[in-house]
Amino acid sequence: MQRFKTLLPSKASLILMALCLWLLALLPAKESSGSLSGIFLAGACLGSALLVWRFQNLNVLFWWVFCLAIFQSSLWLQQPQKPASGIYTIVNVRNGYAVAQNGRQKAVVYEMEDLLLDQKVELSGFEKIHTQHNEGLFCFQDYLQASGIQYSASQINPLNTHKEKAGLNGFSLRQKIWIFVNSRSAAPLYRLLFYGLSEDENLDWISTTGLPLIALVYGIRKQLSYRIEKKRLNWILVGLQFGLLLFFPVRQASLRLLIFQICTALFSDWDVRWPVSMLMFLWISPFGADSLSLVLPAGISFFSHFAQAPWQKKVVGMLWISFCQMIWLGELNVLMLGMFMYLRSLVGWLFLLSIPGLWIAPYAELFLHLLEDIRISLDWWMVQGSPPLWYLVLIGGLFILLVWKWDKKRFVFLLMAVCIYPWSWNLDPFFHVYQIDVGQGDAALIVEPFQRSVVMIDAAGKMNTDNATKLFIPFLQKHQIRKIDTLVVSHGDFDHDGSVESLKQNFPVVQTLRSMDGLDPGQIEQNLPGQPARLSTAYEFWLLLNERVIDPEEENDKSLICLFQYDGFRYLYTGDASVAVEKQLLETNNLEADVLKLGHHGSNTSSDPAFLKAVHPTLALISAGYQNRYGHPNVSVLETLNEQGIDRLNTADHGSLHLFSIPHLLVVSSADGLLGWIWKT
Repeated sequence: MQRFKTLLPSKASLILMALCLWLLALLPAKESSGSLSGIFLAGACLGSALLVWRFQNLNVLFWWVFCLAIFQSSLWLQQPQKPASGIYTIVNVRNGYAVAQNGRQKAVVYEMEDLLLDQKVELSGFEKIHTQHNEGLFCFQDYLQASGIQYSASQINPLNTHKEKAGLNGFSLRQKIWIFVNSRSAAPLYRLLFYGLSEDENLDWISTTGLPLIALVYGIRKQLSYRIEKKRLNWILVGLQFGLLLFFPVRQASLRLLIFQICTALFSDWDVRWPVSMLMFLWISPFGADSLSLVLPAGISFFSHFAQAPWQKKVVGMLWISFCQMIWLGELNVLMLGMFMYLRSLVGWLFLLSIPGLWIAPYAELFLHLLEDIRISLDWWMVQGSPPLWYLVLIGGLFILLVWKWDKKRFVFLLMAVCIYPWSWNLDPFFHVYQIDVGQGDAALIVEPFQRSVVMIDAAGKMNTDNATKLFIPFLQKHQIRKIDTLVVSHGDFDHDGSVESLKQNFPVVQTLRSMDGLDPGQIEQNLPGQPARLSTAYEFWLLLNERVIDPEEENDKSLICLFQYDGFRYLYTGDASVAVEKQLLETNNLEADVLKLGHHGSNTSSDPAFLKAVHPTLALISAGYQNRYGHPNVSVLETLNEQGIDRLNTADHGSLHLFSIPHLLVVSSADGLLGWIWKT
């Protein structure tokens, strides 16, 4: 027995293995084939070296390889397959869509309000899911892919329905509960509490963190802990959670809570309980490593464990909650920092006490009002904005240093760093250019360091959707931008100016520049005949070719042409100007630029080979819609770019494009995770 125990990993090595596997699971290691990527293999080798160096024991290496083997096997077994026509089962019903599954095949079904859990449907006509993807904003495509869903079904044939008037015979228990809950007058309340379905985006944090279920379990634990012996209570809670999985869809939060509860019942020692529960969760759910329902409680438990005094544990927990809010929610609720545990208890009691409202409608309405009061109270304390990368690195570094060794100075520095969160973008030293993913259209945002000025080029419209309130303003708010100094509208096409008026009505815009005609002196610094006009910015921002020979009926050739420079890098935006305008530009200006936004979304009516050769950009940006009906970008233009050695990025493929610079260094990133840079001496 003693010899067997020596073969087991130590508590410290278990903790380090769990941390290493967690970090590896967060890496982009899952390829379409389910194989390991190079970055994952490099991380696995680094983890092996770290474990051997730290513990000087090859036995640890064996257990690490064992953990990796199980993780990779689970990854391969759960890797989704491309759906094929056939019979599927509805495994989850959400707001506006449902998830259907057949073995490892998963697909989304849209706009089928009558679908039930466990219902059989016949699906065909599968299409790859593609949605707009903008940095800092929710991306439905990414959300689904995290659950292994990449396709949607265009042809749906429900094989049964719940509209029969003669009872509910033949339906599963989960279906009956679903029908019953949705038939209540206060259905929105119970959809949130039982299924995590929020109809108010300001309450999404409740479902994202899995709070109703967590609050229920912890509430029951607290009440029964005075009456039932601890070990017995742990197994009672395990049974309760197993029962809930039978009645409601399996979610990351419920799975995580069940695994942690089983480990709590099996192991009394935190040094064993925490790493084993983490390893088990990652083995069972390899795609759930970045789920907030895992990151938030697991992080609180881990970091608080290494704090000494009880008040230090509370402070560390509060700081981790703030860090998670910044990264996962793109906002910071100040009230939630100190009140999270109380809110958890409140939601737990709300869950329990509201159950009679399923049969007593007036009683349920009281809880609906209470939930609304909670939402309003939290809104008062909300600070919006996804913090810049430098700020996250600063906060993360200070947090790790504080947990590593508690020190009063470190604590004060970290507290000061958290307090400057609302002004983090105003302290940002980088020059930013964002090419926003608007589909088939154009919109770019240019932000000077420390937000000294904000210029926006174009604001594309979208049929049946107000891009201004649904896309541009949320994007600006996530980057803590409070006003636009100059809105440059290149020309009058809907895919460039369709949201301009709505944006001006709903967001502060100091001035709008639509053409070179009738500008007052405050908008430009000079406008001499034959000379480029300079916008009133602290850096060089020129409007080129203000006098040109064009067909008055050709709207595209009226496009304002912007050339600006910062940190030694030049950017050229030509709107939808045609080859004829490009040739006139070559006759009058030095057009060399490091970054060129291809004219007319990459159409062959622009981007003449001679023009591209003269501009000689290192990178070409393309703003086009996914599978657009115009065929943008044109194949001939792409071939010219290849021939001239010009790299390109298309919003249709990569989502929004973000370029940020300091002198001599320009970093390029995309919403889907690409990263590169341009260095100039």
